[in-house]
Amino acid sequence: MLNIFQSAGSRLHLIDLPKWFLLLGSNLVLFIPRFDGLPCYSDKLDQLSDGPVLGILQFTFNSEVDVSDASQRASILWQKSLRFVSTIPGFQSLYWSSVNDVSPCQQIILLIQWKNVLGWGLFQSSLGFSMMLGYISQASNRCVQLDVPLDIPDSCHLELVSFQFPEALSASQLEKKAAFKTKWENVFPKHADGIVPNSELAHACGEWLQRDTESEDQIFIGLLFWNSTPQFEGHLQLRGGDGQNLTQHIAELIKDAMHVVSACTGQLNHVSGDPLPDSTQCQITHHAFHEDVTPIYSANEDQNESGKDKYHAESMSQARRKPRERIAAGPAGAWYMMAHISQHHLPRQINSSEVDIIQMISFRAQRGNTEVQNQLESLRLKLWKLGDCPPLAWGKENDNEGDSDKFLLFLELRNTKLPRQECEARLQEYIYEFSVGCGSSIQELSYRRTAGPRNLASISNADITNFHVSDNINDRRSFEYAMNNYRQTLIQQVIQGGQTSPWSAFITNCGAWAPDQHPAHKYKVVGTKEFVSVFRCEMEGAREEWYSDFAERSRTQYDLLGHITDWLRTLSTTIENHYVVFEKPDPWMITDMTEKKEREKPIIPPSIFDVPWAPQKVPSLDFQPF
Repeated sequence: MLNIFQSAGSRLHLIDLPKWFLLLGSNLVLFIPRFDGLPCYSDKLDQLSDGPVLGILQFTFNSEVDVSDASQRASILWQKSLRFVSTIPGFQSLYWSSVNDVSPCQQIILLIQWKNVLGWGLFQSSLGFSMMLGYISQASNRCVQLDVPLDIPDSCHLELVSFQFPEALSASQLEKKAAFKTKWENVFPKHADGIVPNSELAHACGEWLQRDTESEDQIFIGLLFWNSTPQFEGHLQLRGGDGQNLTQHIAELIKDAMHVVSACTGQLNHVSGDPLPDSTQCQITHHAFHEDVTPIYSANEDQNESGKDKYHAESMSQARRKPRERIAAGPAGAWYMMAHISQHHLPRQINSSEVDIIQMISFRAQRGNTEVQNQLESLRLKLWKLGDCPPLAWGKENDNEGDSDKFLLFLELRNTKLPRQECEARLQEYIYEFSVGCGSSIQELSYRRTAGPRNLASISNADITNFHVSDNINDRRSFEYAMNNYRQTLIQQVIQGGQTSPWSAFITNCGAWAPDQHPAHKYKVVGTKEFVSVFRCEMEGAREEWYSDFAERSRTQYDLLGHITDWLRTLSTTIENHYVVFEKPDPWMITDMTEKKEREKPIIPPSIFDVPWAPQKVPSLDFQPF
């Protein structure tokens, strides 16, 4: 295949594909995709003509991302996204392929044919391709009112051509738009059966791009579907319907435009009907993430008149009734709208900081073993003396079965008396002494650096989830977007002005990447990075109720909750959950903290009335003030 626009004239500008849609330069103001001047969420869309709409999307991915490489997690999420989009009402067909370009970053063009503007609107309000966030560096999300045949073969290659005209064309020179489209149709005429009279060209069509703002220039989009066989040296000598040389007609088209950009792709791909990659290979010990999920659209049925998650809204009402019908409000559906992923805007990159001052010791012991309890108190005392009342908390995992308990102790190395490295050396020495003192009475003893929980001095319980995520930087970026969605499910959508309420099942305590482990530690899973998420539980039984709801709804509501499960499982190798109920501080800890408060109590300066500004004088008996 030869790019016919490349050889048609010197006024053609070949630049990277993302730039030809980035018409507002570096302006990152969020613009909502529009059709006929109406935003994609408008109730008036159903009043427009019932004509077909073609979505034209382009993604530029970060370096080293290749969605065609089945071994990459990005490829798994890409296939799931394609399958999900194909289930949105109004969907007819989808074609995608990589752009033929020397750029080190993969560029993908997608064409999505919708039956009408309502299907396109549902796509824009859905999660769409949002599971690719973290991998995407640039995006374009546009549309034209056009109908592409459903039977274009996979062997075809797409050539996409954009002709840019000044913005004033829309107001004072409307006839030029019709004239240019006529020129295009004369260059690429069709027979009555829709077939282009040329063996090398399978199909050709074009239309004016829908504008997201009135200030945008006018752009005409031409789509040429080439068969894979034609290869010619020099200029391509194809004959149009009028018998004139095609390159001359193309030169006439180029002459009318301010700028022309052409991009060619490899062979086209459709939505595969093959079984999707399995994300359940992740090892999971978490009640919320066990359910099988299938990428199927359902959001339009799961929202109320205000666009909120109707199941969450009802659970909030049930929790607020007297007597209560639920312990707490259930999870709230959360996703990134496709309309917010466009050439003008990408959702803000979530940067979870790395915390490296919390040490965690865990072990298992037979329930009620007094010797282990004595040894543990001795260990706490030694750790306590490493600093000036350092934050320290310990407790038992609440989900223990059988006749043993799992103990977890957390220490924050803050306000220590020794340098950090020496503190860690002492800590390991104390753990060894504890291990020797307990002998075979304890099992599974481990020590590692972690990121949470925070506020150890006041915490009473903690739901701790450890995600072991692929160490690939792009996978980690994507995970942070997924984790932000997960945290959003805790937010109360019904009550305005607050993220939590007295009816919240969880309160977020922390979410951060754990630091790299000491080389001597064997805990770290090779090729992974640990993310620690901690919630506080406000009411007894609310945790089990919330997780049960999340798991059940994930199975049937992919767009609201299920995609979060799919997203996190795809990027993780293991997901572990621990619910820890903390013990009260030791009496000697309370005494030390009380004494510390007394020492640090600020000294109140004396009042100015207590200061002897001058020596006291006895007034004279002859003194008369008046």
